[in-house]
Amino acid sequence: MYIETMHGINALRKERIMIMLGKVQTLSVCKTTDHGVYLESRKEDGSSQTGTNVTFPLPRAQTAGPSSSAFPVASPSVSPAQIVRAVRSSSAPSQDVTGRKAPLHLAEELTQEEAACLSDARILLPRNQTPRDAKLGDEISVFVYRDSEDRPIATTTIPPLSLGTTAILTVKETSPIGAFLDWGLAKDLLLPFKEQTVKVKKGEKVLVALYIDKSQRLCATMHVYNYLFQRAPFQKDDKVTGIVYETIEEFGTYVAVEGVYSAMIPRKEIITPLRPGTTITARVTKVLLDGRLLLSLKEKAYLQMDTDSAHILALLKEAGGFLPYHDKSNPEAIKAKFSLTKNAFKRAIGHLYKEGLITISDTGITLLDCESESALQAKSPCD
Repeated sequence: MYIETMHGINALRKERIMIMLGKVQTLSVCKTTDHGVYLESRKEDGSSQTGTNVTFPLPRAQTAGPSSSAFPVASPSVSPAQIVRAVRSSSAPSQDVTGRKAPLHLAEELTQEEAACLSDARILLPRNQTPRDAKLGDEISVFVYRDSEDRPIATTTIPPLSLGTTAILTVKETSPIGAFLDWGLAKDLLLPFKEQTVKVKKGEKVLVALYIDKSQRLCATMHVYNYLFQRAPFQKDDKVTGIVYETIEEFGTYVAVEGVYSAMIPRKEIITPLRPGTTITARVTKVLLDGRLLLSLKEKAYLQMDTDSAHILALLKEAGGFLPYHDKSNPEAIKAKFSLTKNAFKRAIGHLYKEGLITISDTGITLLDCESESALQAKSPCD
């Protein structure tokens, strides 16, 4: 049985109890003890509340829009519950609307909203968390989770994420069942292996969302695609900072801009693979009609050319003034040596040649004997 209620699962669906796992709530002191105080929800008229209807935005609403060949589109307002219901009603393999494996986060018969509702009408706030002057009727803002003995408990320490939201957390340790993340509470947050987009290491920072597993425990997932906002307040050519959370070779690298906005670096823009957890600064190359962002790690071509040229000059100096690469060299060899596409390499060496800083031959490129970097910055040939 996934969750116990006085009236059973059907009653829970009709009358949802306000004390909810994984949520920040304002509850009222209804009893004091030596161990702390017991809290309960209150009706608007101030009386005790045993159940009410609640709204539960999980995950963040996805706005429908036209598809991009490099950026799969999720259906409007996709939630884990909808994904599971769609999977159950189909004989197809477990995949969500983006073509990825569907994360079956939900208990077989419960939505995340229902799974979050506790059967307990009251919950303990331990003594060490209770304000000194707390008295009956006082309202206290708390976060509800399960302690090390798997009991629902309240805390006045508010973690950086709750159900349906995302946050960047640090990997505290790894174990045979997954990784444990530091989220500021006495009990660390489990990131199961199956919810990792790449095997994480101790000390790494990862972007995760919070969900309830089949055992009604709070867990983290790195599959955050459906938890991110689409409508980002950015325009083409804006510089943005984000964290990588997943790479799908067919499409590219997925980034959460400012940790909350949906974005992607298309596959053709990736020279060096980016590991999930990597923080990047990128340029917005396109804002899709549904509000999501396409990014590039490069500047505009005419600006990027100067950066690439300086990079090639530095490598030439390190190599003693000659490198066996030219405009006919193998693209993969160029990429391995310079971390540039062949087209970018050709633009850069062409620029250096026009500035009189290098010569190009069938055997490679040669640095001329001058202050090349200063000459490049001055945009004039060496004397």
